[in-house]
Amino acid sequence: MAHYIVKEEHPKKYSRIWKEQDIVELCATGATASLMEVEVLDIQSSIENSHLPDVVANMNKLRWIRLKDYETSTFSSSNFHPTNLGCLMMTQCKQKQLWKGHKHLPHLKILDLSEPEYGGCYLKWTPDFNSLPCLERLNISDCDDLKEIHPSIGYHESLVWVSLKGCDYLKAFPPIIRMKKLKTLVLASCDRLRKFPHIQTNMDSLECLDLNKSAIEVIPSTVGQFCTNLVTFNLNSCDKLRRIEGNFRLLKRLKCLDLFGCFSLEKLGGDFFDKEASLEVLNVSLRNQDSTLFQNLMNRIGLPSFQLHDQDNSINLKLSQLPRCITKLELSHCNLGDGDIPCYISELVTLQVLDLSYNKFSRLHSSLSQIPCLKLLNLSDCKN
Repeated sequence: MAHYIVKEEHPKKYSRIWKEQDIVELCATGATASLMEVEVLDIQSSIENSHLPDVVANMNKLRWIRLKDYETSTFSSSNFHPTNLGCLMMTQCKQKQLWKGHKHLPHLKILDLSEPEYGGCYLKWTPDFNSLPCLERLNISDCDDLKEIHPSIGYHESLVWVSLKGCDYLKAFPPIIRMKKLKTLVLASCDRLRKFPHIQTNMDSLECLDLNKSAIEVIPSTVGQFCTNLVTFNLNSCDKLRRIEGNFRLLKRLKCLDLFGCFSLEKLGGDFFDKEASLEVLNVSLRNQDSTLFQNLMNRIGLPSFQLHDQDNSINLKLSQLPRCITKLELSHCNLGDGDIPCYISELVTLQVLDLSYNKFSRLHSSLSQIPCLKLLNLSDCKN
């Protein structure tokens, strides 16, 4: 009822806009939107909106904008200065850049230009992050055309969460100079990103670093040096990763390390891990027999979960080196046949979950029945 009364009293010049249809009407007629107190603008369908920049230009109280399938740049207007804007979300939008030149948005905290379900965005360049001093969350995932990140991002002191996942043409992330509040950095599935960002400051807040399926070749020693509070480090399927420099001895809080699919990894130092570290989950795959690498991974205590995916028939050696306190063991896709599971597996007295799926054995060794704490045995797709 209130919506109806406002519309009747102020036709074509509403004090507030709640419905998408009202926006469409204003765009179609080119009606003035002066004195509007609109705080939320949500257009979720493809409409004729060539007048939208003029309509929106006077919505100075906007706090939240979401646009979908939009070709015209709302932000190109020199009159558009939504200084109260806190969240900007754009999906299926055709802009190659959000705006030209400098546009100061002092209260913007969320900039989301990604929605993989709809194919991501078309940006080629990001804005200057100096004009977004309060930005906390940046999501430009699955932006196939993105080639350049403005170097000011490395100096940003408010960013907490950054995702550039699936930006296929991105070749570099700017040096990290002052990103002291950053907790999560996602550079997964960046097919052309070969160099890890150059870190020049302590990143005490960083807890999650996701490089899954990226083209990173070397993890520099600065990770161990500056990211000492890292909890999750995902290098899954980084098939071009050759080296992890330095060691992780300073990563006392690291709980999950995923090295599955890192088939090019050459070696790890003997002091790679600190025995007092908090590592709980380790996922590793080894294509060729490399007992030195495996020993370095196992030369520690307290690892409760371990995943091994191996094709080199050296499973006996590797199981003999596992810590006896392990609670979860995944041996799927290890090409195991009859007799490949050693009898001393029963010595894993704390083991609760054992995954033997996708293997080739036709019978199980009696030692499995002697594991005292075993609760779950997965034999899925063991077709023999």
